[in-house]
Amino acid sequence: MLTSTTTVEQFAYASGIARTKIAFIQGHHRTGLTYVGTYRQIVMFRGLKIALLEELHDAEKLRAFWNLVTAEEGER
Repeated sequence: MLTSTTTVEQFAYASGIARTKIAFIQGHHRTGLTYVGTYRQIVMFRGLKIALLEELHDAEKLRAFWNLVTAEEGER
C-alpha cells in the first residue's frame, strides 16, 4: 500500500491550456521507503471539458524507487 500527498506549487491557464507543477510525497507502507518529487501536468480544454491530460514524471527516478521497493520486499 502507498500513501500519497500532493500540493500544487504552480498553476497557469491561458488559451484553453492549464499548466501545473505538483509536488508529492509517497510513502510505501511495507518497506517504509519514501519518494519525494515533482511532476508537471498539461491540461487542454475544449469548451468546459478536458480534451487531453498529460502528466510528465521523471521516469528514471520513478523506476529507481520501484526497483528499491521490489528489492526491499524481496529481502523480507
